[in-house]
Amino acid sequence: MVFFQSIWQSPIIHHAAVGYTVFKPKLAQILINKTYSTRNRLDFTGMHLLEYWRLNIRPQERPALWLLCKNNREIRSKIHVAESRKFITDKWDDLSNAAIVELQEDDMEAILKQHECQEENFLRLQSWVKSVDGGEERFSRMLENVKLSKCCRSFLQDTVMDEEFLQNKKGIQVIQQALKDISISA
Repeated sequence: MVFFQSIWQSPIIHHAAVGYTVFKPKLAQILINKTYSTRNRLDFTGMHLLEYWRLNIRPQERPALWLLCKNNREIRSKIHVAESRKFITDKWDDLSNAAIVELQEDDMEAILKQHECQEENFLRLQSWVKSVDGGEERFSRMLENVKLSKCCRSFLQDTVMDEEFLQNKKGIQVIQQALKDISISA
């Protein structure tokens, strides 16, 4: 495997592509997986193997390879989005209000789903909603991504109950249900 790794990292990468593709496509993919990181593997697959595989692999073996190469940009975009969301989650406390305003609703939803601590999720949602337009309606819609029943009772009583967007009939019902769920699980 060290041999293959040194070839991949050398300027003769196109020779390595030919070397890998003489194997069956499945074996080639296993070797690529072992040798290359995800981002570089996708770049390599899209740039170097597509033409060789198209010309040299039997038609019945092509569909999986074509799919991998065809979706290269889409997969890379998803990886970059996921990495960006993780970075935002990790560095939330360091973000300025101007950066928080730039988050789209689907990004915020993914961040809330990605993070385990529901108390932190509630605080993130609070700061995000106060930074963007949409107010109470947006807060109610996004609150579905926070599991209030996983928060401690004191957090619900001290922080959640004081939230101005929850000072309505639906908000009170949500808080009561969370308190009830906490009582049942205790």
